[in-house]
Amino acid sequence: MTDRLTRQMAEFDNFRKRTEREKSQMYEIGAKDIIEKILPVIDNFERGLAAVPEESKEDPFVEGMEKILQTDHDDFGRGRCKTDRSGRPGI
Repeated sequence: MTDRLTRQMAEFDNFRKRTEREKSQMYEIGAKDIIEKILPVIDNFERGLAAVPEESKEDPFVEGMEKILQTDHDDFGRGRCKTDRSGRPGI
């Protein structure tokens, strides 16, 4: 009886560990997919802002776009991004 209970407990523990591992893997795959979709948008922001003429840099719209881009850079710089632009694990 105790042997059977011990086996059941071990089986449940293995199940719990396996499901936790699978959940973690699904999260990593989902995060990578989102990052891969966001990076081209950030690149386009950078290209667009680089094309703004010097006399238009103080336009409120341009300033707003710069603030959005800076927020994205801050988020990626704080380690919220776990992959680099090529999809390889980041630092």
